Amino acid sequence: MNKWGFQNCVFIIGASLLGTSVVAVSNPLSTLLTKDEEKILEARLRDFYETNDLNVMNQRLPKTNPRDGFPVRRSKLRKKAGRASRPGWFEKKYKKNGELKSWSSAKVGDKVTDLTETYLSPKQITYRLDEISTHGETSLDYWSGDYWRMNWGGTSYRYSSGKKFKLYKKAVEFYRQPQEWINLWEALSLASILDVVEMWSPSEKYDLLMGDEKFTLTREQKAEGADFVDKTGQVESWFGICDGWSPASVFVPVPKKSVTTMGSNGITLKWYPDDIRALASLAWTNGDFETNFIGRRCEDSNPRVYANGRIVDEDCADTNPATFHLALGLLLGESQVPFIMDASLDAEVWNQPVLSYEFKYFNPLKLSEQSQNWRDVMVPYDESFKKRDRFQKPLTRGYKKDGHYFDGGIKAVVGVETTVVYLTEYEAKFYEKAQENVTERVTYTYDLELHQKDGELIAMGGEWHSNLHPDFLWVPKRNEVSTAKWDDKNLKVDLLSLPKENLSELASKASKEGYPLCSAIEALVNASSDGNRTYRCSK
Repeated sequence: MNKWGFQNCVFIIGASLLGTSVVAVSNPLSTLLTKDEEKILEARLRDFYETNDLNVMNQRLPKTNPRDGFPVRRSKLRKKAGRASRPGWFEKKYKKNGELKSWSSAKVGDKVTDLTETYLSPKQITYRLDEISTHGETSLDYWSGDYWRMNWGGTSYRYSSGKKFKLYKKAVEFYRQPQEWINLWEALSLASILDVVEMWSPSEKYDLLMGDEKFTLTREQKAEGADFVDKTGQVESWFGICDGWSPASVFVPVPKKSVTTMGSNGITLKWYPDDIRALASLAWTNGDFETNFIGRRCEDSNPRVYANGRIVDEDCADTNPATFHLALGLLLGESQVPFIMDASLDAEVWNQPVLSYEFKYFNPLKLSEQSQNWRDVMVPYDESFKKRDRFQKPLTRGYKKDGHYFDGGIKAVVGVETTVVYLTEYEAKFYEKAQENVTERVTYTYDLELHQKDGELIAMGGEWHSNLHPDFLWVPKRNEVSTAKWDDKNLKVDLLSLPKENLSELASKASKEGYPLCSAIEALVNASSDGNRTYRCSK
């Protein structure tokens, strides 16, 4: 396989979006569209450029499985869920000195340099499209995981049971700790106890690993949804810990196999890959680490739009297309480092690690003209273009000042089809070996506004062709590890020894805040991974 992963692909016949057979690439990071995906994309662009229909800007973007070209269809239970984070996650990332800063001060600029800090030097940043690779993919291993929905008790959910709870109260009352632990020793033999505990939740196993027989982490996880129960007894299905899973899934080595450890009373604990992935995700949810962040946070579930279909509120208009384009080309293309995007338009937060991308440029006045070279298909920003440009009535191009847009600096425009593949979640399973990763593919379209600087055209802005595009983008800074004040580098977790009392005390304190100690994550991940990468709590 070459640098971009496009060689040695196996071709298979897959079902299409329109019901006909098509050739698809058996590659979880493939950006190669099926014939039917191409037809749907052509129809979207034609509707965008040739009609004044505002609904064009709000059409759902079809998503497919990159392995076979099958369309992704979520069940009713999971259609809103799976990649989201808990309410308040964004605010937490912008706390300073124990106080929450206002939204206005929390908002970060829309400069690509804010995302690439610590990964690229200022000299490596370019706005010249000639210097931006048209395709790229991550060089890191990655892993899918459950998002441990709050409505089921987070990581206290006993996924071995397979139960699907509708009501939050039913989920958290499915079992009680430490009562059940105490009852086991009164009623069962040691062999039977081991069989029972093997089926317990990730947080219960963690509590026993750390010698916490009060089950502090388990009880904390159960309690997290209490403040978010609606009048029907449910917690929003999209509330989960994907704000922790999304960075952990690419910056933590892949937990691949089951691990056996010792726990309280000297019992043997069996950990499945999804147990370990759950705790790693939780540690990155509730731990501290520095991030690079660009874009803005939309809090409106139904944002207002202009007469041309574009969103009015700048917070909901989201990341500028040029910034998104450059972020892909520089961070993922140049450094092969994935970043995380919020793929939703509105108040929900869907954190998705972007793993691969491909650009295709097109002439916005002649859609059939396409090229990997932007110079072949760019058009002047003149009256000929403006007559067909959706974003002239009202004018929303250029930059905004004192409530009005100014487009005087735009010299040319080029259309872009950007296909990205991102990592997504699965439901945890009681498997000895890790499940297959799940990825999804989607194509965004937009145009880039080209400005002139030092005699050259550079990308400095643009317009999305759909309001359903990435909201904000972020990535942990280089070599960051999620830690917290309770972590002590001198206290290591020995998986094959009885829990030490001083470590148990620290773990209990951290568990009250929903944080599993980094030393435990380090030991479990390294025991479960293949050794290609080593997880360390120190930077």
